[in-house]
Amino acid sequence: MKKKAHFTNKVFYWIMILMLGYNLPMQLGAIFNGGILDLFQTLFSCVLLVLIIIKHQYAKIGMYIWTISFVILLYAYELGIYLINDIIEDFNYSKIWPYLAYAGALIVGVVILKYTNRTVQIINVEDSEQALAE
Repeated sequence: MKKKAHFTNKVFYWIMILMLGYNLPMQLGAIFNGGILDLFQTLFSCVLLVLIIIKHQYAKIGMYIWTISFVILLYAYELGIYLINDIIEDFNYSKIWPYLAYAGALIVGVVILKYTNRTVQIINVEDSEQALAE
């Protein structure tokens, strides 16, 4: 039986495509300035974008991995580094905006996980064709 991802919320489907597509040029530019992590993140984002567009059965698990590793963990790490630097410098040069940006990115990551869990289903292609015929 062939399986595929079914997005019950089309708005979320297009938001994910736009978000990955929007970040792709920035990630490609970061490859030349960064290291192997930037290359891995860019390749993973490209593969995930293709999986989402073709609605492959592994799109859901790819979205989980991408959100946890490249959104939640990355921004939690950045927030921790920023906080440690402010603690070392006794908050002399601290600003609230980086904290808000990192916290906002963490919230977006959690929302993506929730919507992925709620709106992306793995279905059998034969079952969906029979349901559409009825």
